[in-house]
Amino acid sequence: MKVPVCVDGSGHTELLEVSPRAPISPCPARDRIQIMTKAELIEALNHDIADEFASAIQYINHASLITGARYMAVQAELLVHATEEMQHATTLADQIAALGGKPSTEVGPVETSDDPEEMLRQDLAGEKSAVARYKQRIRAAMQLEEYGLARVLQDIIVMEEEHVKDLEMALGL
Repeated sequence: MKVPVCVDGSGHTELLEVSPRAPISPCPARDRIQIMTKAELIEALNHDIADEFASAIQYINHASLITGARYMAVQAELLVHATEEMQHATTLADQIAALGGKPSTEVGPVETSDDPEEMLRQDLAGEKSAVARYKQRIRAAMQLEEYGLARVLQDIIVMEEEHVKDLEMALGL
């Protein structure tokens, strides 16, 4: 597989043949690039499903506990987010099966709080983490020439970025 590789530390890259699992030397101002195998991508996507399940549970929990007139619209939006997170999990499960894997039924960690502002900060942190993870998954899918998967992940990331905006607005950020 030929990929752009930083060869001299200056930022200049050349297309070099590399093993599918070989770490690529980073260029300045770039993150280390790691080429995933298909099995590693399936495993990562299964972790994402667990996080999507956890996000849905967390949103439902927070929507039920957040109180006061100030939070009525936020409460309704959290329930919308919960539904969308379950849609993401379903989409990921379909993609994992299409790649020849078995979708996970695990649930990631769920955060809770008694403070409404902290609940929203927890939700925001989860969404920002999801955006970062899906950017990595898109790069991996592209490296493996799984273009349909990359496109599906792009659709998910658009929704996750919208969740970030909604939560930032609710927090007044």
